[in-house]
Amino acid sequence: MREPGEPIPGYLAARYALNKSKKRRAKFDALLDQRRAGKVIVTDRYPQLEVPGLHDGPILAGRATTPRLATMQAEERALYAEMAAYKPTLVVRLHVDVDTVMLRKPDHDRALITRKVETVPLLTFNGAQIVDIDATIPYTEELAIAIAAVDKALAEA
Repeated sequence: MREPGEPIPGYLAARYALNKSKKRRAKFDALLDQRRAGKVIVTDRYPQLEVPGLHDGPILAGRATTPRLATMQAEERALYAEMAAYKPTLVVRLHVDVDTVMLRKPDHDRALITRKVETVPLLTFNGAQIVDIDATIPYTEELAIAIAAVDKALAEA
């Protein structure tokens, strides 16, 4: 996790991040091909621009300290802008509090988890239909809500 004002760590790290994002774009294009062929795609990840550095957004969050890094950052952001322009049919967005996450994943960094929990509501996925679910309710209830939302979205598609 890098705060937006912190510098990008350097050319090698930026090159790695950009290559990783290009691979992600290739995988995304393959999914789009399958979607165009009539297949239903279900994924737990979707590209977004609202929160760089987290939640499957641009990796090169932060401040570019050289023109070369700024160019790489802009190239990566363009990749994510192109991907995020495709609106998913449905987003099932789970909300959970920091303490619950820490109970489930005690080895994770609390500051990072706090930032993720705080920023999940900022994700709009290009105006997609979003079903918000409280992930602290019993799993069977959570699953039933998600299945009902998926069934409805598929029936309307």
